Amino acid sequence: MWSIMRLDVPFVLLLALMMTMGMVLGSRRHRRQRNKSNQAQPRRNKCKYFRKGIISDCDPATNMRSVTFQLKKGENCPPTQVYHQSCTTDDGVNNGMGSQSAGSAEMYPTLNASLMEGFSCFTLKIQEVSFDKSINLLEGKAGTVEDNFILSQACKYFKGSWSDCDASTNTRTRELTLKKGDASVCLPKKTITKKCKKPCKYDKGPWSECSESSSQRERQLTLKKGDPNVCNATLTLVKPCRQHVAFTAARTSGGC
Repeated sequence: MWSIMRLDVPFVLLLALMMTMGMVLGSRRHRRQRNKSNQAQPRRNKCKYFRKGIISDCDPATNMRSVTFQLKKGENCPPTQVYHQSCTTDDGVNNGMGSQSAGSAEMYPTLNASLMEGFSCFTLKIQEVSFDKSINLLEGKAGTVEDNFILSQACKYFKGSWSDCDASTNTRTRELTLKKGDASVCLPKKTITKKCKKPCKYDKGPWSECSESSSQRERQLTLKKGDPNVCNATLTLVKPCRQHVAFTAARTSGGC
């Protein structure tokens, strides 16, 4: 009996080893088949379009306008994508009643489309188009969508230094000169205005105790940042004591 058991133990170990090897080989065979099936699938060609498109003039007959997006990256992709939308009356670009020129629009998120090889068209769901009011054609420079594609490119400027603060308006100005962009579309010069910063900054000390003689308390300010020739080295702030403090002192002195 013991001899039979001794013979069965190696047999069981050999059987377990063969089963393990079979599982490993089967897993490798499955991975190879899966890789082959993935390679057999056609690759997706990603078509990427510029986020900013060109808005055409509003058609009064249909109350519609088109937004054209130019191809940015991709092979075998349509050169443009055109979408149609109803005209709005409060976007500041064109309401169908005036003679303003075409504007630009920006779409969020970036237009990314996947086109399977062998197909010439696809359906793309987009979000609502929002109008970019910061880039517009100069007055009297209307043109076609193709001519006005420069609108989708930003105008870049050299930044001048800030002027001194104007005490009457509490503002300072900076002039920008065109660095890159079509002069027929981009303004050659722009002026930016902003409020002046406080020239003197101070560290604030704690408020003192209320003075019974003046019913006031004080706080010392020490110059932290600023021109010593313009700013005071120290300042003293004074404010009246709170009313309930004086009222409590009066009632206490009256013996109530």
